[in-house]
Amino acid sequence: VTAQLAGQDVLLDLQHYIKRDDYDLSDYWPGAMDAVRWQGQLLALPTAVTPDVLYGNAALFTPADLAIPTAAWTWEQLLTAARKLTDRSAAEPVFGLALSSPHVYQGTLPWLWSNGGAMLSADLHRSLVAQPEAQAALQWLVDLALVHEVSPIPPPPPPAPPGAGPVVRRVEEIVPSGPELFAEGRVAMLYHQWQRPERFIGRYGRALRFTPALAEPPRGPVGPVSLLEQSGYQIGKVTETPDAAWTFLAWWAGSAAQRWYRTSSSWRERAGPPARRSLASEFADRYGAATVAALSYARHVPPHPRILELLQAYGQGLASIWTGEQTVEAATAAVSRRQNMILEKWRQQQQGTP
Repeated sequence: VTAQLAGQDVLLDLQHYIKRDDYDLSDYWPGAMDAVRWQGQLLALPTAVTPDVLYGNAALFTPADLAIPTAAWTWEQLLTAARKLTDRSAAEPVFGLALSSPHVYQGTLPWLWSNGGAMLSADLHRSLVAQPEAQAALQWLVDLALVHEVSPIPPPPPPAPPGAGPVVRRVEEIVPSGPELFAEGRVAMLYHQWQRPERFIGRYGRALRFTPALAEPPRGPVGPVSLLEQSGYQIGKVTETPDAAWTFLAWWAGSAAQRWYRTSSSWRERAGPPARRSLASEFADRYGAATVAALSYARHVPPHPRILELLQAYGQGLASIWTGEQTVEAATAAVSRRQNMILEKWRQQQQGTP
């Protein structure tokens, strides 16, 4: 939400209050702070953050004589283990690895980062999806399903008219997704956003009946990278009492209030990992050591006012690579052109150019 509102000049820049009150920002995870900055402004304070992690099913690792990953693996180690864990001869094939959301940015964007690629340039002026580092990461992911056959081919996203919400389809018409197959015991490893096991529910209520092991995301050529989702609070410029709003925000995003929030009986089970590093370490047993470790290098999607359009172009444009209908090179080239049009149109609007 912060990114979408950034270019509309409707949010209060908090820098004045940060300097006035000497408010310490060093305790926040770096990725969380990057997500709330726009053109030198600080537009929000984060409260909760959620990284991607690697889930493992011990019931499938043990028969394969493999140890559950407890630290970040390389891509090569991940593929080797996935091959050993895959059993396509069964009536219901078992796959070594699945991505949670390969048709949208959550399932693939961190892998681009981990390979030294990116979706957008640092100045947010051009698309980098068609650059070699990004293409190589996407090809590696597609090969998991189409070449190595250790990952299920993701179900196609339901069609939706422009501007409409998601189309509801009958259960029997939908191929199970990675999280659903993992919940059914048919996927050994799942790259997915952190969730408590008892709240890990598939699209149609498939809850986990086992406690998964957690590991950090695998390490690509430039190291491990995790996608960060977060929640936070902003102050609108139209508020009549900005000082009072800041007083509340500074308190609520502070350590004392966030600690209370995570220990109170009514909210204990709902709160995600804290946006403050000190609190995340304090509650490490609840979230898992791998989850806290992933937060140290987790990144958020680039904060741009047109980020939803850019992500939609990314997900829709890459859908065809999972079925082999289009090469990664051709698909990324088309995505890059579409994203560059979105970025150029936004710049022209900002400059008042028709």
